[in-house]
Amino acid sequence: MRYLYLLRHCTTEYNESEIVQGACDSPLSQKGKKQADNIGTIFSRIAFDHVFTGNQGRHVETARRILQRNHHKASLQPIRLPGLNEQNLGAFDQGAEQRLYNAASRLYEKNHHLKEGSASTKDLLMHHNMTMVELSSIFHDMDTSGKTETVEKVRDRSLSSIKEICRETEEDSKNLIVSSGGTLAILINALTGQEEDGWIMPHGTCVVIRENHSNYEKMGSYEL
Repeated sequence: MRYLYLLRHCTTEYNESEIVQGACDSPLSQKGKKQADNIGTIFSRIAFDHVFTGNQGRHVETARRILQRNHHKASLQPIRLPGLNEQNLGAFDQGAEQRLYNAASRLYEKNHHLKEGSASTKDLLMHHNMTMVELSSIFHDMDTSGKTETVEKVRDRSLSSIKEICRETEEDSKNLIVSSGGTLAILINALTGQEEDGWIMPHGTCVVIRENHSNYEKMGSYEL
């Protein structure tokens, strides 16, 4: 049995400023550093065999701070896989989150024949039971620049990374995998057919998946 610990990176400076990250990057904030250190303490007795991250600094910084507190594998270095990067949000990257969500709200209302203003904030979108996978698809549909990645592209590249991990690691290995919320939502859905509870994984949330001969079973979800 191979174990995959899928972790959303900890809070960044852009997250606190409500700026869209997507394909761009931002360092962990002081809050994010404390989150990563706390997770490192919680995970300190797990003997990870391998650690994988996306190519983005927030993924790598989260992983390194966690490993620094590990009693078994403090010397491990993260292996970067670009397939684990966050969804490229094209024209919305580095813009205000509210602008992105407002645009998504308008398109959501149009697609579902809702009264204008009934889904005007992130919270109201949650109340309409929109999943992160659906929202990621809407991000693509509303970007007139054509640069936002499709859900299918994010799914295929992240699945390819997971298959590479499973191909290159031992069958009984424990693997820490740090990525971003959008990519992880799409990936978990592709692996297990399940959506994460709630609209998006909070920063520092870990979903544990057990892999056995290309069958993936979700063991639990933990907000750390």
